[in-house]
Amino acid sequence: MDERKKGMLFIFVCACLWSFTGLMTKLIPWNPIMLAGWRALASGSVMFVYMKMTHKKIRINKQSLLVGASVASSAFLCIAGHRLTTTANAVVLQYTAPVFLVILSKAFLKIKYFKKDYIVVAIVMAGIVLFFLDELSPGNRIGNICALVSGVTYACMFLFTGNADEEMRYSGILIGAAMTFVVGAPFTFKYAYQVTPVTFGLSMLMGSLIHGLPYVFYAISFKSCPPLACSMISSVEIILNPVWVFIAVGEVPGKWAFIGAVVIVATILLWIVSNSRDEKKLTEGTG
Repeated sequence: MDERKKGMLFIFVCACLWSFTGLMTKLIPWNPIMLAGWRALASGSVMFVYMKMTHKKIRINKQSLLVGASVASSAFLCIAGHRLTTTANAVVLQYTAPVFLVILSKAFLKIKYFKKDYIVVAIVMAGIVLFFLDELSPGNRIGNICALVSGVTYACMFLFTGNADEEMRYSGILIGAAMTFVVGAPFTFKYAYQVTPVTFGLSMLMGSLIHGLPYVFYAISFKSCPPLACSMISSVEIILNPVWVFIAVGEVPGKWAFIGAVVIVATILLWIVSNSRDEKKLTEGTG
């Protein structure tokens, strides 16, 4: 397996683990901001241990701070979106990230994309809309705005991470976890009654296995996988999320959700196969 495919595999595994977030959130009845803070403590600890094991230095500079700020802001904006509007609205608006990623990278980094990349982004976005067509509702205006802005910060997270070197990627994610903990943990003073040994243990499990370990995979993936590819492949999270809910509580997705899932998966797979063929032709041509 070549390095690019390994990167795609890492971001796919990352998205699969992230997809358990919704189910775990249902099992931990905490204030969302407080949960984000303690979850970040666990995920940051995993990243810190990994960096120590692999002898990576913590670097604090403009690039790592940009990564950290986008990680932390995405966490809180997503939470605000889920609290102030419907979950469907929040997820749909958050996963406008590939569109914003294309716009931002072209505007500020002058990155060139192929026609097929624009087509794939458009089809994936259409698939996301189909996926939630059964339950979209007007929602709360402020919540919708927060969720939409989270799509921008999520795009920034992929953009800044993709343009950082290895140590800055890990450092930025660690800084983002620290920012989230510093802001979220103090809410414990107000909601201390929600904390029990079981819920605290679940929050640590969630932070370490569903956020900490995936963020390690996330950082590794950018070594060989471009930001746009990482962004689109990570959208499988919105497909898997309801699958775990269905298994756990028996909620059945509607027909439009099923059609949307097929559209997204098929489009991403065809895009990956197409890119692989193009790379093979280029290699044969230069060989």
